[in-house]
Amino acid sequence: MVISNAVVCDVNSEYTADIRIEDGIITEIGSKLEDTEIVDANGAYFMPLIVDTNIRLQDSTLNSKNIKTISDEALQGGVGHVVLNADSRPALDNEVVLEFAQNGLHNLSGAKVDLMLNSLKEDS
Repeated sequence: MVISNAVVCDVNSEYTADIRIEDGIITEIGSKLEDTEIVDANGAYFMPLIVDTNIRLQDSTLNSKNIKTISDEALQGGVGHVVLNADSRPALDNEVVLEFAQNGLHNLSGAKVDLMLNSLKEDS
């Protein structure tokens, strides 16, 4: 498949180009690429994975449903990786809550999710 007329954004610049994708992998970026399947991007932006490093959970409630919702909505918005802010309830500041939150990260079909931690409290 070739995506034509995309605005490619990379570290150095933005430019209009065609993108060849084979088996889900970008194999070529150039101009006037040919293929049996061509999709016109009509100037839509084509860029590397976007990472949002400051996501807050709905109602600040840490549960697997909210984590899944954030993951799905982020991917729908073009964001491929999010980092959840630590100001949730319960707060991400001890081993038990961290383990609970990490269990909610399995089997997500949306954006990849990582956790931001407050300093972990040690038992005294």
